[in-house]
Amino acid sequence: MKWNEGRYGLGIVVGFVLLMSMFSLRVIPTPATAAIDAQWTPAFPLNDTRSEAVVVMDDAGLVYVIGGMNNSLYVTVNNVSSYDPDTGVWKDLAPLPQLTRGAAGVYLDGKIYVFAGYTGSVFLQNTQIYDIATNTWSSGTSIPQALWEAKAGVGSNGLIYVFGGKPTGVTFSSGVHIYDPSTDLWDTGLDMPVATAEGAVVSDGYALYYIGGFTSLGVTNAVNVYYTWDSWDSLAPLPRATTALAAVMGADSLLYAFGGATSETEFSASLNWTYHYNTWKDVWDNGPNMTMSSKYLAGASTADGRILAIGGVNATAVFKNVDSMRVMSVSTSVSPTTVQTGRSIVVTVSVDFANAVPEAYYGSAVLVSGSGTSFSAVPFQGTFDATFAFQMVIPEGITAGAYTVDMANINIEYKSGGTTLPEQKLSLAVVVGDTLDEQMQSLMDEIANLQEQLAQDQQNITALVQQMTILLTALGGLQNQVDRIEKKADNAVTYGMISVVLVIVILVLLALLLMMSRKKR
Repeated sequence: MKWNEGRYGLGIVVGFVLLMSMFSLRVIPTPATAAIDAQWTPAFPLNDTRSEAVVVMDDAGLVYVIGGMNNSLYVTVNNVSSYDPDTGVWKDLAPLPQLTRGAAGVYLDGKIYVFAGYTGSVFLQNTQIYDIATNTWSSGTSIPQALWEAKAGVGSNGLIYVFGGKPTGVTFSSGVHIYDPSTDLWDTGLDMPVATAEGAVVSDGYALYYIGGFTSLGVTNAVNVYYTWDSWDSLAPLPRATTALAAVMGADSLLYAFGGATSETEFSASLNWTYHYNTWKDVWDNGPNMTMSSKYLAGASTADGRILAIGGVNATAVFKNVDSMRVMSVSTSVSPTTVQTGRSIVVTVSVDFANAVPEAYYGSAVLVSGSGTSFSAVPFQGTFDATFAFQMVIPEGITAGAYTVDMANINIEYKSGGTTLPEQKLSLAVVVGDTLDEQMQSLMDEIANLQEQLAQDQQNITALVQQMTILLTALGGLQNQVDRIEKKADNAVTYGMISVVLVIVILVLLALLLMMSRKKR
């Protein structure tokens, strides 16, 4: 149905009334993004009880549980299994050639290296190497010293460092043994400040941190850092002396230590505490208690921001429990999800943290067709504010159909390091250009959607402002087209629609700007 000139005039009047009424609106300040309330919760359990195992995670996020003991009678096993923390799926793999518990181990380039350990009667110094692709074990050059409860980490130079341990039941080692996987040869590093076993080692790719453990003088809370140019330094100690604990580097670049015991005896009580450490500030802070108390447990850190506490033992039983604590979460969106060629989309990324304070972000996104054709990558960067957004223009002339926006390298920077987020893929439908009226209706629908988003989630103010700016630009282009149309009564409906839509855009943008200015105060 066509509007007459009178209805066109009515549209202008309504728009003017709306514009005047906005000055009486009370703008509610937008709250800052709420941090994650980090808590330990039970996750999918292992299929078997396990303690003193080598536990590592591969590049695909699978956890490998190797050797250890599986009951309260301290029976050593050679079982090897993979565990998917997302599904709880457990798969048995080729067993260790040698029964082993309390070994040192790392994952590196598709292989798992297991050094030394204990059979229950003999202290070992062998090197056992597992190839994930072939599910086979092989032997490497033996470590120079038999050791139980030594700990290992990978340096940024691709070398593996094995620290401390017990060569016998009553002696301690301060040795630093350096293994080169490319040559299968061992070298020696600068001794540890104190001979220690049963601590935890965490690598951040730059340095290796040795935390807590047991010495000839008893349980310690010492924290020392080893640099790969063969130098040691002491750091802020753990809040309490702890041995047989687990520690990992979280996806938020903070170091997490949890579990353990205050005594080395087999039947001592286990702990359920958690601490996290900021390597830049050299400060430990308290975290939540685990749901279980456990020592000789293992830890893992997932790329999507979870910390896992795996297995362990207390004074009476070996566990198959897995606890999970989320310290980072990521969500992404694209608007609109259906877009015409030549038009723009806005990609929004929200990252929440429990303890970390990020500073900046950078990365790139690429549009990929259903057939796998990629178009030019769009770089983005900026200071970090929990939610960030960037614009992509859909190329003219591409084929309509299903596309994805792929972001494989979103990087978050902290003063103490950086994190690359898991790959993000967003679905998008690309369509050919519509008629003028169809484009106008599409823009009005998008504005209504953005207003709804604003009411539901005021945390995305920055992204909405960018989207509204893009829509305003598009509407301006349509206005120019209409200006070239011959001024006839039949076109009054178009003039009226554009006037009302432009006023709505102005209203929303002004409201957003007021909210942002109020927030800055």
